[in-house]
Amino acid sequence: MRAEIIYNIKKAGYKLDLYGSQTRPVENKFEVFNNYTYSICVENSVADGYITEKLFDGYYSETIPIYFGGNLNTWINEKALYKLGDSSCIEDEINLIASKSIEAYQSEQLISMREYEAFKQERINELSRLLDNNFG
Repeated sequence: MRAEIIYNIKKAGYKLDLYGSQTRPVENKFEVFNNYTYSICVENSVADGYITEKLFDGYYSETIPIYFGGNLNTWINEKALYKLGDSSCIEDEINLIASKSIEAYQSEQLISMREYEAFKQERINELSRLLDNNFG
C-alpha cells in the first residue's frame, strides 16, 4: 500500500520527499518533519486498534498526518488527521486533502485535542475504577 500511496501522490503532481530506513535514514525525524506541512504515516499492518509511533510522530512534529491503517476511533479522534482508504480511489483522496486549507485542519485539530483531553480523563477514570474494583 505504501508504494501505491507514493505513486498516487506523485501522479497527482505533488512533491514528495521520502525518508526512512529503506530510503533516506535520518538521525532525528522531528528535525526533518519541521520542514514539512504533512507527514505520511503508513502502518505496516492494518488492524483495528493497531497504532505505532508513525501516527504519533506526525502529531508531535506538528505536521498534518496523512494516515493509512486500521480503525482508530477508539483511540484517536480521526478529525485530527487525514485518513486514507475511506474511498476506492487514493488519488481522489489525495486531491481532497490538498484542497482543504491548513487553517481548517488546524481548527479541527484544536477541537480534537480538547476532545482527546476529555477522552483521556475518561480512560484514566475507567482504569482507576478497574484497579479499585480488582485490587482496592
